[in-house]
Amino acid sequence: MINSVTDCANQCKDVLSVRIVSGDSSTTGIVANYIPSTSFSFSIEVNYQKEPIGAFSVQIGINPILVQRYFSGIDISNRLTVNVNPAFLALYRVENNQVL
Repeated sequence: MINSVTDCANQCKDVLSVRIVSGDSSTTGIVANYIPSTSFSFSIEVNYQKEPIGAFSVQIGINPILVQRYFSGIDISNRLTVNVNPAFLALYRVENNQVL
Protein backbone atom coordinates (compact mmCIF):
# COMPACT_ATOMS: atom_id res chain seq x y z
CA MET A 1 0.00 0.00 0.00
CA ILE A 2 2.78 2.45 0.90
CA ASN A 3 4.20 1.98 -2.61
CA SER A 4 0.84 2.56 -4.33
CA VAL A 5 0.87 5.70 -6.42
CA THR A 6 -2.88 6.23 -6.07
CA ASP A 7 -3.59 5.19 -2.47
CA CYS A 8 -0.47 6.73 -1.03
CA ALA A 9 -0.37 9.97 -2.97
CA ASN A 10 0.29 13.06 -0.86
CA GLN A 11 2.08 11.24 1.99
CA CYS A 12 -0.68 8.61 2.29
CA LYS A 13 -3.03 11.20 3.75
CA ASP A 14 -6.13 9.10 3.01
CA VAL A 15 -5.00 5.86 4.68
CA LEU A 16 -6.25 6.72 8.17
CA SER A 17 -9.70 7.83 9.20
CA VAL A 18 -9.50 10.42 11.98
CA ARG A 19 -12.47 12.17 13.52
CA ILE A 20 -13.22 14.15 16.65
CA VAL A 21 -15.62 12.20 18.85
CA SER A 22 -15.93 14.57 21.81
CA GLY A 23 -14.83 17.97 23.07
CA ASP A 24 -13.77 20.97 21.00
CA SER A 25 -14.83 20.15 17.45
CA SER A 26 -14.14 23.57 15.93
CA THR A 27 -11.18 22.24 13.95
CA THR A 28 -10.49 23.62 10.50
CA GLY A 29 -9.02 20.33 9.32
CA ILE A 30 -7.42 17.03 10.24
CA VAL A 31 -4.54 15.54 8.24
CA ALA A 32 -2.80 12.20 8.79
CA ASN A 33 0.49 11.80 6.91
CA TYR A 34 2.80 8.82 6.55
CA ILE A 35 6.25 9.46 8.02
CA PRO A 36 8.70 8.40 5.27
CA SER A 37 11.21 5.64 5.97
CA THR A 38 9.31 4.36 9.02
CA SER A 39 7.45 1.12 9.59
CA PHE A 40 3.96 2.43 8.95
CA SER A 41 4.13 5.43 11.30
CA PHE A 42 1.82 8.39 10.77
CA SER A 43 1.63 11.90 12.15
CA ILE A 44 -1.77 13.42 12.79
CA GLU A 45 -2.36 17.18 12.71
CA VAL A 46 -5.55 18.64 14.11
CA ASN A 47 -5.65 22.25 12.95
CA TYR A 48 -7.43 25.03 14.80
CA GLN A 49 -7.41 28.66 13.73
CA LYS A 50 -8.22 30.04 17.17
CA GLU A 51 -7.19 30.00 20.78
CA PRO A 52 -7.89 28.77 23.32
CA ILE A 53 -8.34 25.19 22.13
CA GLY A 54 -10.45 23.04 24.40
CA ALA A 55 -9.79 19.41 25.27
CA PHE A 56 -10.95 16.89 22.68
CA SER A 57 -10.85 13.20 21.80
CA VAL A 58 -10.05 11.79 18.36
CA GLN A 59 -10.84 8.34 17.05
CA ILE A 60 -8.29 6.82 14.65
CA GLY A 61 -8.72 3.82 12.36
CA ILE A 62 -8.09 2.54 8.85
CA ASN A 63 -10.03 4.34 6.12
CA PRO A 64 -12.98 2.03 5.28
CA ILE A 65 -12.53 2.71 1.55
CA LEU A 66 -9.23 0.78 1.62
CA VAL A 67 -10.50 -2.31 3.47
CA GLN A 68 -11.39 -4.42 0.43
CA ARG A 69 -8.19 -3.53 -1.40
CA TYR A 70 -5.64 -4.18 1.35
CA PHE A 71 -7.30 -5.70 4.41
CA SER A 72 -9.75 -8.25 3.03
CA GLY A 73 -10.41 -10.95 5.63
CA ILE A 74 -8.77 -8.96 8.43
CA ASP A 75 -10.84 -7.42 11.23
CA ILE A 76 -9.86 -3.75 11.30
CA SER A 77 -12.92 -2.59 13.23
CA ASN A 78 -10.89 -1.63 16.30
CA ARG A 79 -10.24 2.06 16.59
CA LEU A 80 -7.88 3.96 18.84
CA THR A 81 -9.31 6.84 20.85
CA VAL A 82 -6.84 9.49 21.99
CA ASN A 83 -7.71 12.18 24.55
CA VAL A 84 -5.89 15.48 23.94
CA ASN A 85 -5.64 18.31 26.44
CA PRO A 86 -4.02 21.30 24.68
CA ALA A 87 -3.54 23.09 28.03
CA PHE A 88 -1.14 20.33 29.07
CA LEU A 89 0.78 20.67 25.80
CA ALA A 90 1.08 24.46 26.30
CA LEU A 91 2.43 23.97 29.83
CA TYR A 92 4.94 21.42 28.58
CA ARG A 93 6.21 23.80 25.96
CA VAL A 94 6.58 26.75 28.37
CA GLU A 95 8.32 24.76 31.13
CA ASN A 96 10.79 23.00 28.85
CA ASN A 97 11.13 25.68 26.17
CA GLN A 98 10.46 23.04 23.51
CA VAL A 99 8.04 22.85 20.65
CA LEU A 100 6.06 19.63 20.44
